[in-house]
Amino acid sequence: MKRTTQSIRVLGVRGFLAVVAALCSIAVAQAVPAPLGPGGFVFPPPLGVNPTGTLLASTTAPFLSATLNGTLISRVYSGDATSPLAGLTFTYQIILSPSSPNAVSQLAVSRFGSFLTDVSYYGLETTINPTNISPSFISRSSEGGGVGDVMQFHFGPPGATESLFPGNTSSLLIVQTSAPNFQATTASIIDGVAVPNIASLAPLTIPEPSTVVLGVAGLVGFAIARRKK
Repeated sequence: MKRTTQSIRVLGVRGFLAVVAALCSIAVAQAVPAPLGPGGFVFPPPLGVNPTGTLLASTTAPFLSATLNGTLISRVYSGDATSPLAGLTFTYQIILSPSSPNAVSQLAVSRFGSFLTDVSYYGLETTINPTNISPSFISRSSEGGGVGDVMQFHFGPPGATESLFPGNTSSLLIVQTSAPNFQATTASIIDGVAVPNIASLAPLTIPEPSTVVLGVAGLVGFAIARRKK
């Protein structure tokens, strides 16, 4: 009987450790960002980890309209050890004022071009922090030719619905990229009507070779025309 009791205790400890190991493996699996190419979407977005590395730049941009009131915080990091793409990592976070007339359904950030991107978010809605709102899905535009310029973070189901309400803060929205450089860009925050031209950060896009050729040809033609005069 004593041996049986000891066996049950051992099995209990082993079972507990097995459960802990399983939970850890699930957490690790969820911490893997999801690739997102032009024209694609990720549903549901994976829970990631807080980026590491060197903070290169940060913007804190208030926005105010007849329908929305809050702040967008954008940051860019280099040397992010959590990124599989070895480029810059960009993060975005919306702080929606309690006095904002409406809720937010989407954040759209431009200038991701043809770079590789992985997406995730960091920070969960909990009983301790019930106002930390994670995105319901993440999508990327498609302009053709492998270009997906606009990254879109959605709050709430597709359609005219929102889940980021006044007084809420979004989770940290993470985009890991293959981009080596960054630039100032603009974002839009949407509640059915967009609040455009909010200062933000994004990859520095490189013009397509055809665009460069056309630009050079135009300059050459202009120079020839001037010489003829």
